[in-house]
Amino acid sequence: MNTEKLVPAEECKFCANLGHPCFDHQKENSIAVPKDIVARGRNGWFSLREAEIFGNESITWVSFYSKQRGEHAPIEFAGTRKDVARLFKQIAEELEA
Repeated sequence: MNTEKLVPAEECKFCANLGHPCFDHQKENSIAVPKDIVARGRNGWFSLREAEIFGNESITWVSFYSKQRGEHAPIEFAGTRKDVARLFKQIAEELEA
C-alpha cells in the first residue's frame, strides 16, 4: 500500500469518525457478490453487488455496495485486520456448521 498518501483523519470524511489515518481510499481487493445476496440498509432491502477491502493491519474496512454507489457504502465494517478477519471467519464457521 502506498503510505505517501496518508493524511490526517480529520481531512477525510471517510475516516474522520474512526480517528485513524486515511489511506486515500486505496482499494486492496474487490470481490463480486453472488447476485442472489440481498441486504437491508437504512432505506430498505437492496441487492449487494461488490465488497471492497481497504486498509492495513491497524485499520481495515470491508465495505459492501449495491449497484448504485454513493459516498458511503450501505454496509461498512471497520476494525483491526485481525478483528475483522476473526469476525468474518466466525460467521463463515457458523454458516458451514
